[in-house]
Amino acid sequence: MNRANQYRIPGGVLIAVLLCVLAGCDRPNSGGENGANARPPEATELALVGNDAITVAYLDRAIRGTSKPEQVEYINPPQVRELLETLIDRKLMAEQARIDGFDRPPDLTDSPASLQDDPFQREQRLAQAYLESRIAAAGSVPVADIQAYYDANLEEFTVPERALVTRVVLPTEGAAGHVRAMLAQGLAGETITAQSDGSMQTDVVWLQRRGDPGPMEENVFALRVGEVSDAFPVARGFAIVRVDERVAGQVRPLQEVSAGIAARLEQLRRAEALDKLRAELRSGVEISINEQALAAYAWAN
Repeated sequence: MNRANQYRIPGGVLIAVLLCVLAGCDRPNSGGENGANARPPEATELALVGNDAITVAYLDRAIRGTSKPEQVEYINPPQVRELLETLIDRKLMAEQARIDGFDRPPDLTDSPASLQDDPFQREQRLAQAYLESRIAAAGSVPVADIQAYYDANLEEFTVPERALVTRVVLPTEGAAGHVRAMLAQGLAGETITAQSDGSMQTDVVWLQRRGDPGPMEENVFALRVGEVSDAFPVARGFAIVRVDERVAGQVRPLQEVSAGIAARLEQLRRAEALDKLRAELRSGVEISINEQALAAYAWAN
């Protein structure tokens, strides 16, 4: 049985309205002559899935169903092509849903008559129901998979060592000795600033140990709590730091991150299931795309 012959979107009256090329746009030629960039008529077939057509009107309807920010993206030819490929997959899923008896699920039969009479929306709902059923069949992520991912990616769940630092930046080394003495006395940054001539900058920051440390991290993590560094060069002059607190690095326990790992693995499983389903449904079905009409549609959007 030819699945593609089982259904066909009613074309209605074929409308042959040719829209002009957008005025004032300097766009590259999409191929062909005599109006290659003009928007194709609504009845133009952009793709054939078996014997079922995706027309300009159908693609317009799909774009109108997206959010306003997303609609702006469809002036981009690659985005238009990606949407068309998605619609091809949706048609194949909706067709297989009918074959597998998904054409009368409660969420469709209980829908308003206006929806049941709308082939576009009904096809969308059928495809979604079929896709969700196939993904659900893959089951939940096994606990063993979560543990394996955690064990193989411990660095992802490691919180690096941190230090709370009082930092003073001087334009020159001239006052370094005086500043070191004040930091060693335990004075707060605000007090040091108040006693300066306004040329120095002070702040209190948390710094994190990095795999490739810069001069600041090298000096900070060489100190114990309460110790003060010598002056060292930085972009704005010379810095002196005092370590006020240090927190050792640690690996977050599995029970704390397992939900996030499960969500990530579930997303991967869904993507793999979708790729497998697309390949399965496309196998043996003749699919053709009218590249010239698609290019003209994309550029004219």
